[in-house]
Amino acid sequence: MPNGLPRCPPGSNDKMSPTGHDVAMRELLRYVLWQLPSWGLVGLILIGLAMSTVLSARTSALIFCLLVAKDLALFPVMRVAYRPSAPASWPIGQRGRAIEPLEPSGYICVNGELWRAEGCQAGKRVSPGSAVVVRGARGLTLLVEEETEGSARER
Repeated sequence: MPNGLPRCPPGSNDKMSPTGHDVAMRELLRYVLWQLPSWGLVGLILIGLAMSTVLSARTSALIFCLLVAKDLALFPVMRVAYRPSAPASWPIGQRGRAIEPLEPSGYICVNGELWRAEGCQAGKRVSPGSAVVVRGARGLTLLVEEETEGSARER
């Protein structure tokens, strides 16, 4: 525990979570798909202007390339808007394991990720190593209950 936080046990990553590269590529794809209609419209207008000899084909192509370059240059600033919101990434309904006692809060491991958690049932202690099910979230803290046969079937 170099930083004082507990660690998920080795091999606890049941599902592969997306890497930072995968997330960045998805954000870029969403951004480009959002820009495509405007690029198409401007491209059609520039083709029309080039065909009517108002602009040369070279000037139209240059304007179009500058438009695309401008949009791609703005991507780092705009990418925050294309990130999925936090609730979509919360592991609601998934199973995890208590890393330390939850009395009332502690750490759990879900899909190889370490999360701060609290028990749903007030006053009920969850022991380290116990299987838990994520039932909700409050801020960045997951609300969990100890897994029983009934809670496993509800999924």
